[in-house]
Amino acid sequence: MNSINTKKILLVDDNPSILEIIRDELCSQINILPAHIFFAYSGNSAIRLIKSGKFFDLIVSDFNMADGDGKDLLDFLVQEKSPAYFIFFTSTLNIQPSEIPSNFLGVIDKPLVEVLTSTVLKAFSKAVNSI
Repeated sequence: MNSINTKKILLVDDNPSILEIIRDELCSQINILPAHIFFAYSGNSAIRLIKSGKFFDLIVSDFNMADGDGKDLLDFLVQEKSPAYFIFFTSTLNIQPSEIPSNFLGVIDKPLVEVLTSTVLKAFSKAVNSI
């Protein structure tokens, strides 16, 4: 796998089982999507990862989490002018349209992992074709 074209995906959820399901589904597509997948178990742990210098091409986050929710994470990314694409994968969302940045790809309702996988593949096929 060529590290120059390998994308980095950060999955953020306070439920480890959900993270493993998403990872397994994405990894089943690894021949289409060369990617390194990272986990964070809260919005604040994702923010700490990013502050430590980690760069991610795509961040997929739950909205409702106890230690820093998805909105906290999205606000941080906007403040830092992060170019990372962002998807909420959640059963509930409370966000105003004016708070949505241009790199926000949308909301996918849980538990539709297949829809999430399809959305991630589409996002990265655009990125790979633009290289």
